[in-house]
Amino acid sequence: MKVLLCYLLAISSSFAAVPTAEGLFRNPNNKDVTGNLVYISMMIKKISNNTAPVVSEVLNSGNETQNVNQESETTVELQPTKKEENFYFKFLINNEENRQGEIIQAEYSDQSFVNDKMIRVEHFKNISSLLNKEEIVERELFYSILSMYSLNDSKPISHLFRKYSKDYLTNKMILNADKVSLLDQYKKYLVTVNADSSLKEHITSPLKSEDEEVQKKINETLNKELYAKSEHVKLVKRGSEFSWNVNFDGIDAYFTNEEHQLAQLKLNFKETKLDLYALDYLLFDGQHEMPKKILIKINDKTSYEVRVLAYNDILSKNKNFNERVTEYFKNLAENKEKLTGFEYSNSGLTY
Repeated sequence: MKVLLCYLLAISSSFAAVPTAEGLFRNPNNKDVTGNLVYISMMIKKISNNTAPVVSEVLNSGNETQNVNQESETTVELQPTKKEENFYFKFLINNEENRQGEIIQAEYSDQSFVNDKMIRVEHFKNISSLLNKEEIVERELFYSILSMYSLNDSKPISHLFRKYSKDYLTNKMILNADKVSLLDQYKKYLVTVNADSSLKEHITSPLKSEDEEVQKKINETLNKELYAKSEHVKLVKRGSEFSWNVNFDGIDAYFTNEEHQLAQLKLNFKETKLDLYALDYLLFDGQHEMPKKILIKINDKTSYEVRVLAYNDILSKNKNFNERVTEYFKNLAENKEKLTGFEYSNSGLTY
């Protein structure tokens, strides 16, 4: 078993030196989530850049001594305007086995996040099913990024990329199947002989063969990379620093060299152009790392400033997730009378 462990560690080191696209998008510098519940609170500022007509009056030129008779001309000019709105969200994300990615999403009227300020609750069975139904790219991106940072899960964002990019490659698509099969056979062999050491005399290790040609093939398989090298992932120099660049059709992303933290992501899908910047990475609960601020710009018209206010990896024992779903909808129902007449504005990003 120690031999296998050492070998797998060697593979991991090699893999870390040349990352894959999907590996980078799982926030690899972050520690794995160990609890069964993840709590995140956010403030999302929506900034809308539009144009509005501005009416002005201009005096016609004429005899300056006859100001009384001067006429004015009305002009209408389109000028840029900016509108800002703040939205406050709490996310409870299930990390239980077989239910990972189930979400309770609650919106509040301010960042106190107390029950009587709750104005909306959504319950999603899992992120994958949510994204399968979604057709608005910026919403798909938001939930994919949420999964990436909250659960170290790159499957949703890979699903998004495969949906719109014709050449994006997942880890499964570039995996060396022969090597995986050989290592799996060896793992089963070790489990068997560890359970009964006398079987070593009767079972041959799948990594050994008396046939020279077979042994040569085994060695060649072991010496190959676990993932095929891709021209889509390269180490590039930006200014004075090196970054990992992931480039596919409609996708251009940059990650820091050593920590593999996402710094910038540009997407061009379905006539939608998105620019994302991940800023100020912090340890929120002393263990788990994510950016404090994420900027998302859509088609040069609308921008979102996502601020992560809190993150906690929780081992919850007093309530299961179903009980929490019931509790949140109950709290919202109790606020129903308070919400009557409340002017509710949809943020347009998360639902």
